[in-house]
Amino acid sequence: MAGEKSRTKTRASKKKDNTNATTSAPQAPSVRAFVSKSRSSYNHGLVRAFYSNLRHEGDTIYSSINLYNIEIDLATFARISGLPTRGDDIVTYGGEDWIVNNEAAVIHELGITNLIRHSGAPTIHSALPEKRLLLYILTQILRPQDSSHTSLFNEDLKAVQAIIHGVDINWAKFVMIHMADCASIDTEQSLPYAFLVMDLIVASDIHITGPDTKMTKIWVIHDGTF
Repeated sequence: MAGEKSRTKTRASKKKDNTNATTSAPQAPSVRAFVSKSRSSYNHGLVRAFYSNLRHEGDTIYSSINLYNIEIDLATFARISGLPTRGDDIVTYGGEDWIVNNEAAVIHELGITNLIRHSGAPTIHSALPEKRLLLYILTQILRPQDSSHTSLFNEDLKAVQAIIHGVDINWAKFVMIHMADCASIDTEQSLPYAFLVMDLIVASDIHITGPDTKMTKIWVIHDGTF
């Protein structure tokens, strides 16, 4: 009997521990569908052509491929990407004083103990393991950037806090704007979202044959300058 009680207690303890581990991990249901998307390949030329002719006006992006015009409004972009439009724009989220009032709190919430500032942005050397995964998702999939994924800027900190606390953010617009920014010749950024660009092209009923390139896990064309 004593042995049975001991085993029962052990099973109960394990169940409790697993529950705590689950609830302590960052939850991001609003972006989960997007970061889980994948393609086995993409057409390198089509993605480059899409970005070469990409422009952003209001809540609509425009491009063209071989004289086929592409016009995608925010609602269509959200449907194709699987990202929500409800909630605040990341730029206006929290107001003008957000960074002053919240930067230290977010850094503490990430579990960072060693901090070195580089170019005015926090550079992470230590964070809780599940928070490192969150930062990777943010800086390599949701908002890919060429610099180290451990460097956080103001909008990154806002996005991290929003994801951790389940705040409604217009993630579709967040991604659309970053896509347009990367297309600018002034940024010299690698071209992100190759998998999403291919989905946008297919949704626009454009089917042009050509050689495919094997998709990488990060979904970034690193030789993206043009």
